[in-house]
Amino acid sequence: MAPCCLRGDSLGKLGEKCGAMMRIDSRLRRRSWLAAAALLFSAPPSWSLAQVSEIALERAGLKLQWQSRLEQTQQVGDAVSVVVWPHSTDRLQYVALRSGDEILEKFDAAQVDRDAWQKKLLDLRNVKDASALKNEPQEIPRIGMEGARKQADQAEARYKLLGRKVERLEVDYPITYLVATTANGAVQMLDAETGERLWTSYVGSAFSPTFAAGVSDDYVSVINGSDLYLLDIKDGTTINRRRCEEQPANGSVPVGKWIYVAGLGGDLMAYNAGDATKLPWVQRSGGAGMISPVLSADRRFLAWVCAPKYLYMAKVDELRPQLWNRFESSQSISKPPVAVENGFVVASDDGTVVCLNIPYADEPNIRGSALRWRYNLGQAVRQAPAAAAQMALVVTSAGELWGLDLKTGQPVWEQRPTGVQSIVGATKEHAYVRDDNGQLAQIRLSDGAIAQRIFLPLGEAAVQSTTDRMYFHAPNGSLVCVREMGADQPTLLQPIVPSEKSDKKKGPKEPASKTSPTKPASGDDPFGAPVTAPSNEDPFGGDAKPSSDDPFGGGAAPAGDDPFGGNQ
Repeated sequence: MAPCCLRGDSLGKLGEKCGAMMRIDSRLRRRSWLAAAALLFSAPPSWSLAQVSEIALERAGLKLQWQSRLEQTQQVGDAVSVVVWPHSTDRLQYVALRSGDEILEKFDAAQVDRDAWQKKLLDLRNVKDASALKNEPQEIPRIGMEGARKQADQAEARYKLLGRKVERLEVDYPITYLVATTANGAVQMLDAETGERLWTSYVGSAFSPTFAAGVSDDYVSVINGSDLYLLDIKDGTTINRRRCEEQPANGSVPVGKWIYVAGLGGDLMAYNAGDATKLPWVQRSGGAGMISPVLSADRRFLAWVCAPKYLYMAKVDELRPQLWNRFESSQSISKPPVAVENGFVVASDDGTVVCLNIPYADEPNIRGSALRWRYNLGQAVRQAPAAAAQMALVVTSAGELWGLDLKTGQPVWEQRPTGVQSIVGATKEHAYVRDDNGQLAQIRLSDGAIAQRIFLPLGEAAVQSTTDRMYFHAPNGSLVCVREMGADQPTLLQPIVPSEKSDKKKGPKEPASKTSPTKPASGDDPFGAPVTAPSNEDPFGGDAKPSSDDPFGGGAAPAGDDPFGGNQ
């Protein structure tokens, strides 16, 4: 075969073609890069959640506590619900010795007190009737914080002899859980302070709606479609499952041995947690239920809204729930109440904000007047109220943020922040809101002034009035916890220990004549509805001596009155 020879003009044409192809390739690469950059920078802030700038957070006086990603099934959930729950009794307690950022030793308060335990075993051996104690569980003594401090003192003395300077750190706060549910039925439990994933469970069908979880010290309850699932808070195993008698309106709330579910028809259903075969007790409330019940901060009362304008309260801290009161609004209530210290704050759609009392722990059976205060904002309400330190926060449709004193109901600030879209969270000294431009604004609680604004693509806020931590989540499963600089340990915004009227902070106990049950005047109703029932009787006209079987304290009804035909 003859060798191929190319003339000069052919070589020139070939070079031009190669050059053109290289220019096309360069333009394609440049366009690909620009397209990728456009996708990156034009994506919604929530999708950028995986790359939170700690430097930007520090400029705002914030710190990234932890960052995680929720587990997903093959079908990515398009919604995430987050619930924060501080445990009533379990606490994280330890004393640590550190040098700089290095933890040298840590002394856990949950260590077994060996001396006390050996003494207890010897005492048990000396008991004559040992068989009577054979099957009784014995509480194991712990060293507690006092014992941890003693161990830290000894270790600190050793470091001092070695010439090493150490710093002591004491940690003592309630163990707080974060339960996240996704639209596909995934339920995940995390440590709310560290972000550690504790367990993951799946309930129901990914094609049925999954509502926000309810949490107690023992259970996690989740509604998927019309099915109610009860999970063990320790490991997420399913304890039981049942079909709700009425279509649930939203999430559920476990309290003690009962699980409360509000139905679309306005009924509140109380299911027995231990026995899924028992029919629920049903309280006919009237109206449509669209909002999950809300538990009080001290976990003794439950409040739920029935459309268009009713709010009910029930006492749930005893063996059986008991209806407590009902309030009627002149305007509709479409947003849930928020639990505050010793009461609830609720806002009607026309801007009337009301604070309702619940009885003190040392006066559990005195109803009296539930109204603490009432204030009319004169503007429609944009978001459900939130609670800060001794203050209720409300955002109006005009974008104003109101701070109302929890004791008096009067505005705290002379100048109100404007341009507010939604509340994000609160700490001891600040409230954090999202403004109309999508920026995170820090507002001083002392005077309502905006301290600073900063753009942080943190996704959607999981608003909660429990602790001073702020949580953000995105549809792609990203989850972030942010706190203020210096707030190394979480602070509870509302006490979970029941308040007592005789507490020194609240002043001396009033005479019996002032605290005795009295018939409230019609003006005591926060929404202007007449009050006809005496305060020492059931406000719904029930028997004053309720049957011990009725969890709501109603009179014993014949079997034929059971709406589901069951034998109570």
